[in-house]
Amino acid sequence: MRTPDYACAVLSTVASLRGAPGDVADAVGVRMARQRIVHSGRCFAFIIEEWVLRTVVGDSTVMAAQLGQLIPNPYGNSSRTRLAD
Repeated sequence: MRTPDYACAVLSTVASLRGAPGDVADAVGVRMARQRIVHSGRCFAFIIEEWVLRTVVGDSTVMAAQLGQLIPNPYGNSSRTRLAD
């Protein structure tokens, strides 16, 4: 459920903080391939805590695209998003 830019920002930050190898592009590719199952027509339920939505990752463009990924699209996206109380 991540956009490539969001995944890149997260993984770049983790790699920098931990001194990990600079294979971020490969890791993003693997994650994007793995999340294709989410769009395979199967039904999934995800719990996303509020702090995750409020934590800024990357810049405002990255965050806007990522939040747009999580908001349901009334024009054909089969996913459903609900806010929990």
